[in-house]
Amino acid sequence: YENLRFEGSIHFDDFSGVNLYDISVIFPHLDLTEAKLDAEVPFYKRTDNVVAADFKNAHLINLARKGYRPFIDAYINVLILYDISTSKLAFDNISAEWKGKLKLFGNGFVTFVKPPELPTIMFEGGSEYVDADTVINIMRLFLDPDLSKSIFTRDMPDTHYIDRMNVYLNFNLKRANLRGIFADDLSFNLHYNKSLMKIKKLNVNLYNGKLNGTGGFYWGEQPKLSISGKSEGVSLDKLFTHQFGSSPITGTLETNYTLNAIGNTESSLVKTLKIHADFLSRDGELLSYTNILKPISSIGNLISLKKLDFNKSTPYKEIAVDMDYFERNFQFSDFILKADGLSAKGAGAIDLDKKINMKFTIALPGLAGNVLKLPIIYKGTYGINSPYIDPIWLGSIYAGTILLAGPAGATVGGIAGSAVSDYVDRAVDKVSESVQSGWSSMKGKFTQLFSSESNLDEK
Repeated sequence: YENLRFEGSIHFDDFSGVNLYDISVIFPHLDLTEAKLDAEVPFYKRTDNVVAADFKNAHLINLARKGYRPFIDAYINVLILYDISTSKLAFDNISAEWKGKLKLFGNGFVTFVKPPELPTIMFEGGSEYVDADTVINIMRLFLDPDLSKSIFTRDMPDTHYIDRMNVYLNFNLKRANLRGIFADDLSFNLHYNKSLMKIKKLNVNLYNGKLNGTGGFYWGEQPKLSISGKSEGVSLDKLFTHQFGSSPITGTLETNYTLNAIGNTESSLVKTLKIHADFLSRDGELLSYTNILKPISSIGNLISLKKLDFNKSTPYKEIAVDMDYFERNFQFSDFILKADGLSAKGAGAIDLDKKINMKFTIALPGLAGNVLKLPIIYKGTYGINSPYIDPIWLGSIYAGTILLAGPAGATVGGIAGSAVSDYVDRAVDKVSESVQSGWSSMKGKFTQLFSSESNLDEK
């Protein structure tokens, strides 16, 4: 064998994946029924120990996951070399391009050493652009291999390869699409051994900022995912505008986070996902629906705040808030807003069905240097039911429990973010009997405002 030398070439013209059934049967999720390959593959043995095959501009189409439509239309280049002296299968000069989906390059190798030595799988590379979902879908095709299904592998001795192997993955990707979140740069370093995949490094540059993390995924009787890290300098405007077309908040975001989930499937991980994060944003504005101070502008005459106009936005210096996510629910606590001449505290919850229930207390200068505190409520459906001033609080103003600078018949559009007539009715019971008749007359005005203010002013 050592003295043997040869060279040749194989041409694949519209080669059908059906011809590879005895190999593809190993992979229970892979369907090659409609797959086609066109390629020219020179092969040779020019040294004592190495055999090589050079796939040049191989065109692969129509791989499929069983039960799903075929996909992939990619051009692939790779030089495959097997060294019999080291039992090493190398993949050099890898490049793959699927227009609009991925353009990757790299190299790697796999060793097949016998016990007690530990086999190694190592790949490293980069991209000009890559869609993460595309890569994940391709990888899924080759999960859960069963060597007993193929006539070529069923009699191979079990060397407990998976239990012994070390896997190293080191990639630096440009222009990565992570399920709709676009990263200018994504780099990660992973190591797998004995059912534990360690995330040794995760660095992402996105939306003018950075995110990093470490953690791991454990396969076994109780599979689980755990990641922790931080971010800094992320532009909220760029993040939200890219995701939703417009941004309800501007500024830069910092956060520390931990993420945990249990399960070994995507659905189980999503179902059990728990996230804790503390957010800190600086030097921005609250716009549109997040403008928690907008209701105040509508009662400026009532509480002598004519100089404060929050109709368009609320500039802020700093916002801090803690968040916990579990079972489709975001719970926010310790919300603190700092801005020129005012501050706010609050807490509440939003779920994935956009149901919102949050309350904020705004502290701003009142009469004669006193601090005035106003309760702002979000209740109903996010983006539909506007924030409003607590009717009970407003009723207590009218009852005379807070000194007024002007007549109580001022505009009160800000309390009418949603149809809360029942809530107002209960508020009336708490108002002093001495102003019951006056409150009743205002209630009629409230009802008109409820209907007219039930939708957001998008101007």
